[in-house]
Amino acid sequence: MTSFREGEAALLKGDAALAERKVLEAYELDPEPVDYRAVLGWIRAQGTPVDGLAPIIGLMTDLLVEHPDHPRVLLYRARLLRRQGRVREAIADYETHLKFSPKSKEALAELKALKG
Repeated sequence: MTSFREGEAALLKGDAALAERKVLEAYELDPEPVDYRAVLGWIRAQGTPVDGLAPIIGLMTDLLVEHPDHPRVLLYRARLLRRQGRVREAIADYETHLKFSPKSKEALAELKALKG
């Protein structure tokens, strides 16, 4: 199992410290993969107060400039925008995410909750 996959597994188990360590290890070996950068930003966003999310949203936006159809990045940015109360922008990202991942149960549920 690669460091990145180990980091994803740790994130799913709620171990943010181990997840960050493993994903950072993968990123340091190869900083190019979008997933590495996105997941690292997402992990760091978990402990960040709402008023500190702008740089992480900026990171996700930069990644989307490079890869506008990347589902993971769209989902993460939608969630971060939602946390900031930027509902219209979050809805747009959820809808774009669903164009590329139409069966994403998480995105469907989160979008439904936003729309009421």
